[in-house]
This record gives sequence, structure tokens and C-alpha cells, in this order.
Amino acid sequence: MTVTVSGSSVVFNDSTTQTTAFTGTATTATTATNLAGGAQGSIPYQSASGTTALLAAGTSGKVLTTQGSGANPTWTTPSTGAMTLISTQTVSGSTTITWSSLSGYGNYLLILTGLNFSGAKMYIQLGTGSSPTWITSGYYYGGTGWNSFNGAWQTGYGGDSGYDMGCNYVYGQGFGYSAGQCYIEGALLTSSSDYRGFSSQLYANATRQTVVAMAGNITGITGAITAIQLNASTGSFTGSVSLYGITT
Repeated sequence: MTVTVSGSSVVFNDSTTQTTAFTGTATTATTATNLAGGAQGSIPYQSASGTTALLAAGTSGKVLTTQGSGANPTWTTPSTGAMTLISTQTVSGSTTITWSSLSGYGNYLLILTGLNFSGAKMYIQLGTGSSPTWITSGYYYGGTGWNSFNGAWQTGYGGDSGYDMGCNYVYGQGFGYSAGQCYIEGALLTSSSDYRGFSSQLYANATRQTVVAMAGNITGITGAITAIQLNASTGSFTGSVSLYGITT
């Protein structure tokens, strides 16, 4: 469009003429191809009524967070959530699976994914300190499971006999578990009289179709739990285990 100014008039190329000044109020723009100013990654926002500003691009991994009415948005670091995957270990022919230098989590969750072992018993053991110092007594448990040797469900319990707890065995039948979980609580407690509990459910491979459920507590530990280890009394492990830390 061609616009020509002639004296006090504005003449458009379609021969129409505007001779009076615009005295109204501009309405809100409905279409804009581009905004002037800003840089790649910047975001426009209203810094005040009728005032638009540009928020500079945040650093990688940041999220845009509102500060509520009357405040400008900002970039913040997102929360990792209450449960964090510490690591997944995949082993073949190993007699132990160990996590050490643990800290900051009040509870832990072990997820067994296709983990099989060739021995008669599977244990879980806890440790404290940086070395760590492995706890070998004070484990008490009770549970039930299928005894494939006599074709019956059986219950059992034990205590203070090494590290018989959590992801364990029932009557030492060597079910060769392939899936399951073990939950450990009270990891950040420090007194030897503090309660630290656990519960677990294990599912045997398809040929045994076995479920083992156990629960119990650990006593006499001084200091926070800094290490967790799965042990095969005989034989070895093959498969994967994931350890999650839960913030409390």
C-alpha cells in the first residue's frame, strides 16, 4: 500500500483520504508475525499491566516456574522427586551385588528383574560407615513361602543368625527367584535402639511358580546405613537388580 501525505490529509493508493486525526484507543493486537527485540530462547511475559517484557533463555534443564500473581516467572531447577534410581546392576556369575557410599535417603527399594541364583540361599546384608562395616547380627524375620520339595506352603522365622533378612530364603530350597522387591526403612536412623524395618516379596521362575513374602526388623545398628549387599550362600547370581533411594 502507498501512503502520501498532502498537507493535513493522508491519501492512500486506493484514492481514499483521511483528513482527521485518530483520537480513539488502540485495541489489542490480534495478529503479529514477529516481536521486536529478544534473543533465541527468550519468552515474552507481562511484567505489569499493559507492559510486555522478555525473559532471557534459561540454562539447560531448567523449567519455567510461576511465582504467583503479581510476580514475574523465573527459571528454576526441577525437583528430582521423592524416589531416585541410584543404579541398576546386571551381573553374570557374581556371588555378591553391592551398593556402597549411600547417603541422604531414609528408605531404599530393591527391584529384582529376572535375577536368578544357582545356590540354596540368598541373603541381604546392610553396612555402615565408609569402609563399610557389614552388619552380621541383629536381623529378625518371619515369612511364608512354597516348599517345592514337599509341595506345601510353610512359614518360618529366624533371628540374630547372620544376615537372614529381607530378600531371603524359606527353608533354603533355592527357588532361583526371577523377580521381586525388598523395601528397607529407617536408613538414616543412628541409634542402636532405633527401629529399622524391611518387607519383601519374591516370585520364583516359571517352573516353581513360588511366592515368598517376608518382613522383619534389624536391631543393634549404630549409624546410618551406607551400604547394601545381596549375597549368594553358594552358587552365583545372574540377572539385574535396581536400587532406588527414597527421600523422607
